[in-house]
Amino acid sequence: MKRLKLIFVIVLCIFSLRGYSQFYSARTNIVGLGTGNINAEFSMTLDKHFSLHFPVQYNPFTYNRGKNTKFKNLTILPAARYWFLESFREQFVGVSLVGSRYNISNIWDSRRYDGYAAGLGISYGWAYPIASRWNIEWEVGVAGMWCAYDKYVSKNSGYHFGEYHQWRIVPHKFALNLTYLF
Repeated sequence: MKRLKLIFVIVLCIFSLRGYSQFYSARTNIVGLGTGNINAEFSMTLDKHFSLHFPVQYNPFTYNRGKNTKFKNLTILPAARYWFLESFREQFVGVSLVGSRYNISNIWDSRRYDGYAAGLGISYGWAYPIASRWNIEWEVGVAGMWCAYDKYVSKNSGYHFGEYHQWRIVPHKFALNLTYLF
Protein backbone atom coordinates (compact mmCIF):
# COMPACT_ATOMS: atom_id res chain seq x y z
CA MET A 1 0.00 0.00 0.00
CA LYS A 2 2.86 2.40 0.84
CA ARG A 3 4.53 1.61 -2.47
CA LEU A 4 1.28 2.41 -4.34
CA LYS A 5 1.04 5.78 -2.58
CA LEU A 6 4.67 6.56 -3.43
CA ILE A 7 4.12 5.69 -7.11
CA PHE A 8 0.98 7.87 -7.16
CA VAL A 9 2.87 10.85 -5.70
CA ILE A 10 5.76 10.44 -8.18
CA VAL A 11 3.40 10.22 -11.17
CA LEU A 12 1.46 13.24 -9.92
CA CYS A 13 4.68 15.27 -9.57
CA ILE A 14 5.87 14.32 -13.06
CA PHE A 15 2.57 15.32 -14.70
CA SER A 16 2.29 18.55 -12.71
CA LEU A 17 5.65 19.85 -13.98
CA ARG A 18 4.02 20.87 -17.26
CA GLY A 19 0.70 21.95 -15.76
CA TYR A 20 -0.70 25.41 -16.09
CA SER A 21 -1.46 27.33 -12.96
CA GLN A 22 -4.75 29.10 -12.46
CA PHE A 23 -4.87 32.80 -11.88
CA TYR A 24 -7.53 34.54 -9.90
CA SER A 25 -8.60 38.16 -9.71
CA ALA A 26 -10.76 40.46 -7.64
CA ARG A 27 -12.11 43.68 -9.05
CA THR A 28 -14.50 46.53 -8.48
CA ASN A 29 -16.34 48.76 -10.92
CA ILE A 30 -15.34 52.37 -10.23
CA VAL A 31 -18.31 53.76 -12.23
CA GLY A 32 -20.68 51.57 -10.19
CA LEU A 33 -19.16 52.77 -6.91
CA GLY A 34 -19.73 56.35 -8.07
CA THR A 35 -23.46 55.67 -8.47
CA GLY A 36 -23.78 54.02 -5.05
CA ASN A 37 -23.60 50.38 -6.17
CA ILE A 38 -21.46 48.33 -3.82
CA ASN A 39 -19.86 45.81 -6.14
CA ALA A 40 -17.19 43.14 -6.36
CA GLU A 41 -16.19 40.58 -8.94
CA PHE A 42 -14.16 37.43 -8.50
CA SER A 43 -12.76 35.53 -11.46
CA MET A 44 -10.44 32.74 -12.49
CA THR A 45 -8.76 31.62 -15.68
CA LEU A 46 -9.58 28.26 -17.20
CA ASP A 47 -6.77 28.33 -19.74
CA LYS A 48 -4.81 30.86 -21.79
CA HIS A 49 -7.89 32.33 -23.50
CA PHE A 50 -10.91 31.64 -21.25
CA SER A 51 -11.92 32.95 -17.84
CA LEU A 52 -14.97 32.71 -15.57
CA HIS A 53 -16.33 35.74 -13.67
CA PHE A 54 -18.82 36.21 -10.87
CA PRO A 55 -19.73 39.88 -10.28
CA VAL A 56 -22.27 40.93 -7.66
CA GLN A 57 -23.65 44.42 -7.12
CA TYR A 58 -25.89 45.75 -4.39
CA ASN A 59 -27.38 49.17 -3.81
CA PRO A 60 -29.40 49.62 -0.59
CA PHE A 61 -29.53 53.44 -0.71
CA THR A 62 -32.41 55.88 -1.16
CA TYR A 63 -30.87 59.02 -2.67
CA ASN A 64 -33.67 61.47 -1.78
CA ARG A 65 -36.19 60.38 0.86
CA GLY A 66 -38.58 63.27 0.16
CA LYS A 67 -38.95 62.33 -3.52
CA ASN A 68 -38.29 58.61 -2.90
CA THR A 69 -35.44 58.63 -5.46
CA LYS A 70 -33.64 55.28 -5.46
CA PHE A 71 -31.94 52.68 -7.62
CA LYS A 72 -32.00 49.76 -5.20
CA ASN A 73 -30.89 46.46 -6.66
CA LEU A 74 -29.21 43.15 -6.02
CA THR A 75 -27.75 41.90 -9.29
CA ILE A 76 -25.57 38.92 -10.19
CA LEU A 77 -23.92 38.58 -13.59
CA PRO A 78 -22.00 35.26 -13.91
CA ALA A 79 -19.95 35.42 -17.12
CA ALA A 80 -17.40 33.72 -19.33
CA ARG A 81 -14.84 35.67 -21.34
CA TYR A 82 -12.73 34.84 -24.35
CA TRP A 83 -9.43 36.77 -24.35
CA PHE A 84 -7.84 37.29 -27.76
CA LEU A 85 -4.22 37.49 -26.50
CA GLU A 86 -4.25 35.80 -23.08
CA SER A 87 -6.35 35.94 -19.93
CA PHE A 88 -6.43 39.35 -18.24
CA ARG A 89 -4.49 41.02 -21.10
CA GLU A 90 -5.85 43.26 -23.85
CA GLN A 91 -9.21 42.73 -25.56
CA PHE A 92 -11.98 40.25 -24.77
CA VAL A 93 -15.56 39.34 -25.55
CA GLY A 94 -17.91 37.99 -22.93
CA VAL A 95 -21.23 36.24 -22.47
CA SER A 96 -23.13 36.62 -19.22
CA LEU A 97 -26.30 35.59 -17.46
CA VAL A 98 -28.10 38.35 -15.58
CA GLY A 99 -30.37 38.08 -12.57
CA SER A 100 -31.65 41.11 -10.69
CA ARG A 101 -34.10 42.15 -7.99
CA TYR A 102 -34.76 45.90 -8.17
CA ASN A 103 -36.79 48.78 -6.78
CA ILE A 104 -36.21 51.92 -8.89
CA SER A 105 -37.96 55.24 -8.40
CA ASN A 106 -37.68 58.76 -9.89
CA ILE A 107 -34.72 57.89 -12.09
CA TRP A 108 -36.15 57.86 -15.66
CA ASP A 109 -39.60 59.23 -14.87
CA SER A 110 -41.81 59.93 -11.86
CA ARG A 111 -42.79 56.27 -11.43
CA ARG A 112 -41.54 53.46 -9.20
CA TYR A 113 -40.70 50.03 -10.65
CA ASP A 114 -40.47 47.08 -8.27
CA GLY A 115 -39.60 43.71 -9.76
CA TYR A 116 -37.28 41.06 -11.11
CA ALA A 117 -35.27 40.65 -14.30
CA ALA A 118 -33.36 37.80 -15.91
CA GLY A 119 -31.55 37.58 -19.19
CA LEU A 120 -28.51 36.93 -21.35
CA GLY A 121 -25.94 39.51 -22.37
CA ILE A 122 -22.84 40.03 -24.50
CA SER A 123 -19.98 42.40 -23.81
CA TYR A 124 -16.69 43.70 -25.18
CA GLY A 125 -13.78 45.19 -23.29
CA TRP A 126 -10.07 45.78 -22.92
CA ALA A 127 -7.68 45.24 -20.00
CA TYR A 128 -4.57 47.41 -19.49
CA PRO A 129 -1.82 46.20 -17.13
CA ILE A 130 -0.67 49.08 -14.90
CA ALA A 131 1.60 47.01 -12.60
CA SER A 132 2.55 43.36 -12.22
CA ARG A 133 -0.61 42.58 -10.20
CA TRP A 134 -2.91 45.47 -11.17
CA ASN A 135 -5.08 46.09 -14.25
CA ILE A 136 -7.48 48.76 -15.35
CA GLU A 137 -10.16 47.54 -17.73
CA TRP A 138 -13.26 48.89 -19.41
CA GLU A 139 -16.25 46.87 -20.53
CA VAL A 140 -19.55 47.65 -22.30
CA GLY A 141 -22.41 45.29 -23.05
CA VAL A 142 -26.07 44.81 -23.85
CA ALA A 143 -28.53 42.17 -22.67
CA GLY A 144 -31.92 40.82 -23.60
CA MET A 145 -33.90 40.85 -20.35
CA TRP A 146 -37.23 39.39 -19.29
CA CYS A 147 -38.66 41.91 -16.80
CA ALA A 148 -41.54 41.28 -14.41
CA TYR A 149 -42.44 44.31 -12.33
CA ASP A 150 -45.13 46.31 -10.59
CA LYS A 151 -45.48 49.96 -11.57
CA TYR A 152 -46.47 52.58 -8.96
CA VAL A 153 -46.66 56.31 -8.46
CA SER A 154 -43.17 57.11 -7.10
CA LYS A 155 -44.26 57.49 -3.47
CA ASN A 156 -43.76 54.50 -1.13
CA SER A 157 -47.47 53.78 -0.89
CA GLY A 158 -48.49 55.33 -4.21
CA TYR A 159 -51.13 54.23 -6.70
CA HIS A 160 -50.50 50.80 -8.24
CA PHE A 161 -50.77 50.94 -12.05
CA GLY A 162 -50.49 47.19 -12.51
CA GLU A 163 -48.20 44.25 -13.15
CA TYR A 164 -46.10 44.18 -16.30
CA HIS A 165 -44.08 41.48 -18.07
CA GLN A 166 -41.92 42.27 -21.08
CA TRP A 167 -38.71 41.69 -22.97
CA ARG A 168 -36.24 44.57 -23.15
CA ILE A 169 -32.84 45.18 -24.68
CA VAL A 170 -30.84 47.10 -22.05
CA PRO A 171 -27.23 48.13 -21.43
CA HIS A 172 -26.15 45.73 -18.69
CA LYS A 173 -22.45 46.55 -18.47
CA PHE A 174 -20.81 49.94 -18.38
CA ALA A 175 -17.71 49.39 -16.30
CA LEU A 176 -14.32 50.85 -15.54
CA ASN A 177 -12.78 48.14 -13.36
CA LEU A 178 -9.79 48.23 -11.05
CA THR A 179 -8.45 44.64 -10.94
CA TYR A 180 -6.04 42.90 -8.59
CA LEU A 181 -4.49 39.65 -9.92
CA PHE A 182 -3.29 36.87 -7.63
